[in-house]
Amino acid sequence: MSLQSDVSSAHPRALALNASSSAIRVLVVDDHHLVREGYVFFLSHCPDIEVVDEARNGLEAIATCRRTQPDVVLMDVVMPLMDGIQATRAILMNQPQVNIIALTGFNDEELAAEALQAGAVTCLSKQTDLRSLLEVIRSAAQIKRVQPTDPQ
Repeated sequence: MSLQSDVSSAHPRALALNASSSAIRVLVVDDHHLVREGYVFFLSHCPDIEVVDEARNGLEAIATCRRTQPDVVLMDVVMPLMDGIQATRAILMNQPQVNIIALTGFNDEELAAEALQAGAVTCLSKQTDLRSLLEVIRSAAQIKRVQPTDPQ
């Protein structure tokens, strides 16, 4: 098999099209192209995960989340235009069923606490190993948030 066919067959979009309907739908949000592509490439090789799309900042995350309806969002916390904390609040306001995993490259407990207060189900360091990340994604996908009822 040629290198070209290996690369094209491993392209995230091609793999996502083959994902089963019961796959965990994941949106990847990070402003660093290489980091984002690394997550997409890795997750696209997991048979129980479908990467539905990716976004570069919080504003793109909100629009992409609305369009793709993911189960889980991997959300970088520090990004330009709109950070992950603001985007988390905005997404959960309109899509409370989405489970957001905040990701940070900084060892900052205050930042992690802010992400959790915004509604993220957890906050992980970008130093987390890939097996642990997969476990967290799978666990997050199992969370069923209780939607508030409108008392009338």
